[in-house]
Parts: sequence; structure tokens; C-alpha cells
Amino acid sequence: MTTSPLPSQLGGQLWVQTTQVDFLHRPTSSYAPVTEVPTLTIPYPGWWEVSYHARLVVQQAATTYTDGWVGTALFLDRVLIDGSQAVAGIGAAASVRLENTIGQTFMFKFDGGEVVALNARAIGQAAAWTVQSNSDGRTQIMAHFVSPRGDQSP
Repeated sequence: MTTSPLPSQLGGQLWVQTTQVDFLHRPTSSYAPVTEVPTLTIPYPGWWEVSYHARLVVQQAATTYTDGWVGTALFLDRVLIDGSQAVAGIGAAASVRLENTIGQTFMFKFDGGEVVALNARAIGQAAAWTVQSNSDGRTQIMAHFVSPRGDQSP
């Protein structure tokens, strides 16, 4: 049996987050890592409040009336964390551009040492999709240690 450290044993390191980076990423139709966003390693076992934000752009062509969305989710060691999915987009309007920052906040129990990565996918027939990050809107992952309790929720 492994025991989780108590918050007083963590040396005040109760928050972890990725660094702020500037990038523009074009997702494909299947979930794939947004490699420009650093992965987040969970240092301690226990319950963590995980949150991420993703700045998205979906743009329609001037003469096209199609739908387009960007879906994002966090993956744990390349497996989808169910409940982390978020989506934003536009439907059936020509010459439209949508920019939005989306994300999720949820509780998750980690064993410690796992790697969390942001993934994204393009949905629909929009002219262009991007996940990006700059001083106008940041894309990053963060987590806050909540409880070392074993199989119980915090």
C-alpha cells in the first residue's frame, strides 16, 4: 500500500502549471497532442483539481455555409480523461470568425508521476481551425493538490 504525502510534507508545492508560450497550432480531425503546450507532470498522489484553458479560432470562408468547431480534452499518458472535453465553434454562416477561450475544471485522482497533455481536434467543415496562445489569450494546463485521501473523493 502506498501512502500519499500530507500537504505539510509537500513543501508548499501544491500548484503545478505549464509555462506560458506563444504558438499557433492547426488541429486535425482526430484528437492529437497540442505539442506546443508543455505536458504537466503530477508530482504527488492524491486528488487534484485540474483546469485548462485553450484559446480557439474557427473561421468560415466568405462563400461557405458550413459548421466548424474545435474540441479539446486532456489526456493522461495518452488516454482521454473523461469529463475534460470542451468544444466551441460556429454553424452555417458565411464569412464569420469566432475566437473563444474554453476549458474545463474537474477533480481527478492521480497516483503521482502521470503526464497530462492537452489534445485538440477539428470538427466540421470550417475554412480554418487553430488553437493558439499569446498575450491576448493563453492556452495552458494547471493543477492544484486538494487531498491525499485514498479511494475516497476529497
